[in-house]
Amino acid sequence: MMVDYSKERLPWESDEAAARRLARPVMHPGAFIGSKMDNVVLMRPAIVKTTPNGARERFTITMLSDIEENPVKEWLVDDMLGEGEFTCLWGMPGSGKSVIVGDLAYHVAAGKAWHGKPVKQGLVIYIAAERADLTRRRFAALRKTYGGTNVGGKRHPLAVIQGRLDLTSGVEDASAIVAAIRGVEAQTGQKCVLVVIDTLARTFGAGEENSTMDMNKYVVACDLIRDEITAHIIVVHHSSRTGEKPRGSIALEGAVDGTFKVTASKKKGRKSHFLTDDKENDSPDFERLAFTMASVELGTNEKTGKVTTAPVLERSDESPPEEPSEPDKAMAAAIKETRNQSMFSMALLAAGEEDDHGLVSVREADLREHARQTLSATGREKSEGSLRSMVNRFLREIRDEGIADKLGDRYFAKPTPAARSFHEPREKDPDDPNSK
Repeated sequence: MMVDYSKERLPWESDEAAARRLARPVMHPGAFIGSKMDNVVLMRPAIVKTTPNGARERFTITMLSDIEENPVKEWLVDDMLGEGEFTCLWGMPGSGKSVIVGDLAYHVAAGKAWHGKPVKQGLVIYIAAERADLTRRRFAALRKTYGGTNVGGKRHPLAVIQGRLDLTSGVEDASAIVAAIRGVEAQTGQKCVLVVIDTLARTFGAGEENSTMDMNKYVVACDLIRDEITAHIIVVHHSSRTGEKPRGSIALEGAVDGTFKVTASKKKGRKSHFLTDDKENDSPDFERLAFTMASVELGTNEKTGKVTTAPVLERSDESPPEEPSEPDKAMAAAIKETRNQSMFSMALLAAGEEDDHGLVSVREADLREHARQTLSATGREKSEGSLRSMVNRFLREIRDEGIADKLGDRYFAKPTPAARSFHEPREKDPDDPNSK
């Protein structure tokens, strides 16, 4: 039996949240773009359409005999973004990910090849959940650089949508975005081919990025937008603290068709930005792209005379820094382990105690405080939250590296299995005279 979620509680919604959603009217498409539309039917959001004569069924079933003999993959951006797929573009803060994806979006809307890659022209929606004013200035710089606001005699079909979004608490906001996009499609007369969500963090609501459940809810919301609009979705995302992977649950990486990593490096005062593919399910090898950024002058403040600028991409032949070799990685790991060993040894000297069996240990509270003081005194200034994370990582690493083991509320220096038996509870054997 199909459930009509336009009238029922969503599986992850509380009763209160469902009541609020079902009682709230949904804006018609024009409400998001300032246009005036007549004869618009207001509809509540639904995951599954169940109208008697609906155009879509819940499932699409294709018999083997009905599959094309020689199917061909259609590309939105040649050998990079497939039509109607879902990708994630991620990188460290300041790596240039939003500038790169904005440049790509502008070229798709204009129907111009993107740095040598042919594109399929169409309407592009850029959801600027983060720094919308800056996003608009960047598009103004692109327009000034590449010229024109028209494509084929029509207005350049690129729209920036600004507003708060929560794509983890339900599908209401995803349905509202669908309505907004349909309104822009009606206004421009063009089909939407690309939706950029910038960034995941600012559209994740109160969800926890490390939670598989919350990340799956986010994916469901993105899938709803993609399925309803049949456009490619790019989610712009931050990296983990180390810059080695996207931040949060791996559920996102498992759900997308491709991931692209953006990095940056500075050489002789010149900053370069690199785009590489991390994962593409059925695409040819992606050529790493290198860019620099040029500053474009926009307006001038009449009072101060200061000129506002925004960056645009320029293709570069710069090579990215070499990835650390395996020996280099091993050396870095050894240095890290030596640092951890030193910090633990100093804590033992400062606050350690020796028990009757000759085992030296330190209370967890004392070890935490010693590590916090040591880490706060090295490198740049750190927030309390950052220090807490670093201390937790240190405690985890000294156990993983075999430097120490935790028994109860104390950390022991490399206890042996025999020594461990003195501190772990043992079941009494009534037949053993030495059992106590």
